[in-house]
Amino acid sequence: LRLQDHILMFHTSILNTISPHHNYSKNFRMTINGKLVARNAVLNLLGLTIPLVAAVIFIPPVITRLGYERFGVFALTLAILSYFTVFDFGLGRAVTKHAAAAIGRNDMAAMSRYTWTAMAAQFVLGCTLTALLLVLLPTILVELLNVPPHLLDESRLAFSILALIVPAILVASSISGV
Repeated sequence: LRLQDHILMFHTSILNTISPHHNYSKNFRMTINGKLVARNAVLNLLGLTIPLVAAVIFIPPVITRLGYERFGVFALTLAILSYFTVFDFGLGRAVTKHAAAAIGRNDMAAMSRYTWTAMAAQFVLGCTLTALLLVLLPTILVELLNVPPHLLDESRLAFSILALIVPAILVASSISGV
């Protein structure tokens, strides 16, 4: 088999795993009905409310354990992490649009090309951002964020880990809709 056939089989197996009530193959048509839309709307609503409820329950004990300064560093790390998804530059939505169009045309090879190209581009961009963040880290921590001296080592470690996962975050954001 050619590489494209392997990729096609991989995507088909993923689609069948995610949605087993559909039979995905090289030539398929997916029908959308009201029940499916309602189910997905409920799942989206749960996806928004469950993290909110978890935050209300778990953030106070985390603040108690970490203290205000360490929790501040933790919160800044999470905020910066969410800002890195901006560097998606709309590629995730573009991939979703074009992959959906390819699926509508029964062109799974095109869907794979769009997906892999986006993943590669986001990985390269993520590695570039990682290098930039690691180089600028001392300046960011001391001059921009005013991290207290007794938390610099912990903050350096936290932000270094953050920098190292940026490529994975960007790759995941570019394929989240596929």
